[in-house]
Amino acid sequence: QQTQNTTEEGVLVVQIGNEYIGFPLACIIDVDALDRFSLSPVPVAPQYIVGQINWRGEILPVVELGSVLQIPSLPRQELVIVQIDDIKLGIKFGNIG
Repeated sequence: QQTQNTTEEGVLVVQIGNEYIGFPLACIIDVDALDRFSLSPVPVAPQYIVGQINWRGEILPVVELGSVLQIPSLPRQELVIVQIDDIKLGIKFGNIG
């Protein structure tokens, strides 16, 4: 008898404007309110990089994905910290969907 290994990967669904986007749980490190952090500007950064934060002693850029996708943002601002390979960053979003 052959044993088959299957893994189900969950997804965190967030709202950006009127759209819903899913992030694989495997790449999510943390979810928090953006107003808990001091958002510092990044000089000469692209418009979609809204600043940088000090997250547990690491300086991370914060990306507004709505700006990249040309979706208007919601007034509420949450933050998901993701890591993909060696890249770690914060992504700003409206609500958890």
